[in-house]
Amino acid sequence: MINMKNMKKLLLVIGIITILGILVFLPVMIYGGFTVQTVEGTLTFDSTATLSLSKSLKSQTIKPSITAWNVELQNSSQNAYAYAFSGIGGRNDVANDAPNVDMSLELSISFIIKKDGEIVKEINIGLVHGEGQHEVSVVLGPDEGLTSSGTYELYINISLKLTTPGSDLSLDIELGPVSIFVEIS
Repeated sequence: MINMKNMKKLLLVIGIITILGILVFLPVMIYGGFTVQTVEGTLTFDSTATLSLSKSLKSQTIKPSITAWNVELQNSSQNAYAYAFSGIGGRNDVANDAPNVDMSLELSISFIIKKDGEIVKEINIGLVHGEGQHEVSVVLGPDEGLTSSGTYELYINISLKLTTPGSDLSLDIELGPVSIFVEIS
């Protein structure tokens, strides 16, 4: 005869086994296998704030800009578990986020993925601060809208906000489109 104390222990063990089983098989069920087709890459760009003087030298303008941008993308695959759990902390990462000037230059980066002219997903990468070279690591897969084989377009929107002692300035820049071909097996 099973008493209540043993019944609670048995239910606890069954509950733990069930939760572990779900955690083990959930990524495989969600992504349809042990591997996930992804596109991995890097976006690099330089952000600058240039000072231009008028001919009379009575006024000056500071203009933020993006130069020397480059996107390198390649088809890849990841383990379904690694892909699933990387989504918890975010798959896309901004490096070199350190201001190096007295001016406050803030860049907000978002990716827009389109297929057949329709937006599949918009991803807010986050903020970058300061002038200089910046690097964004990118992993795109089913959770970012790449669910079927075909050609996708990636648009990169960067909103710049420059705060100086004299004035504030905002500017929106769109980079792309960059073509992505994905083959889902």
